[in-house]
Amino acid sequence: MASDLKWRAGFDWGSVILLLAACLVGIFATGVLRWVAVAVAVLALLFMIAQYKKWNGAGWPSLHWRGMLLYSSLAGLESGRAEAERRDFDREAACRELALKMCGPGKEANVDGMIASLCVERGSYLVSLLQESRRQLALSPAQDAELERRLDGLSETELGPQLVICNVIENTYGRPEAARYALALVEGRAT
Repeated sequence: MASDLKWRAGFDWGSVILLLAACLVGIFATGVLRWVAVAVAVLALLFMIAQYKKWNGAGWPSLHWRGMLLYSSLAGLESGRAEAERRDFDREAACRELALKMCGPGKEANVDGMIASLCVERGSYLVSLLQESRRQLALSPAQDAELERRLDGLSETELGPQLVICNVIENTYGRPEAARYALALVEGRAT
């Protein structure tokens, strides 16, 4: 599992260590090495600020990035269990665990209903969100044409962490924000 710093801020201890090391080199070095260290420190600081804003912004980004980080950990655990039990990876079990962790304790019945529904709906859940909210998304003509082109293929999307995260976003922030997340998925901004 990622560190608590990564969960809260979007950057890990490696970035902090890089920043501190570059600052120390910048303080004690001279000449070109000092300027290189200052440049590295500035870049590390800018990276940390960008990550913090990305992870803690309003709306879907805060849930997406944390959900994907959590899913990577849960998928690793499921993969280990599957290997130990000599069976295939169970994506549905990993997604159910993700939903349970994101929704909190005592929500098992809700999560089971969510997963069952998403297994049936699959990508058509995203399609319905996008079609329903097209006007509110204020798409440019080029974006609208690209979205139209991708909707057919999107309906075949299998159950995965993005569908679970989208459903949690809908339950947390409402359907319009879930539609913005679905659009970000289609446009590749939520990777």
